[in-house]
Amino acid sequence: MPTTPAKKETPSFDAQGSCREIPNKSCFRPDEVCRITGIKPYILRFWESEFDDIDPMTSASGQKIYEHKDIEVIKQIKSLVIDEKLTIEKAKALLSKKIKSLGSSKDHDRHFLSITDLEKLLLAKTKLQNIISKTQSMQNLLNDL
Repeated sequence: MPTTPAKKETPSFDAQGSCREIPNKSCFRPDEVCRITGIKPYILRFWESEFDDIDPMTSASGQKIYEHKDIEVIKQIKSLVIDEKLTIEKAKALLSKKIKSLGSSKDHDRHFLSITDLEKLLLAKTKLQNIISKTQSMQNLLNDL
């Protein structure tokens, strides 16, 4: 029987043109970040130079790669600078206060995990525990031979 291809989720956008939810991917290209957040590429580059909390990785080919936490920070900056009309300096101060209040960088990263990410991690943990259990059972059977 032929299988039907999985439907791609179509992201929903708010009135400002930014994506309401971040797609369930681990890495994003700059054009995807701009589409998701609703900002122009030159603004993204400028904010990168101004805000230390936007910290994209660089691929082997030199392409910038953004993570969920980067997009969350960009959305917060957009809210502060564009929606609340704060200056860059005031937005930096507020953002650094928020991050300090979250504690260490490990706590900061954990804060940006979505519920679906946590559910997937718990499911993966359960599956790995089952694999370990089965492997140990098989090893015990082989040792008894």
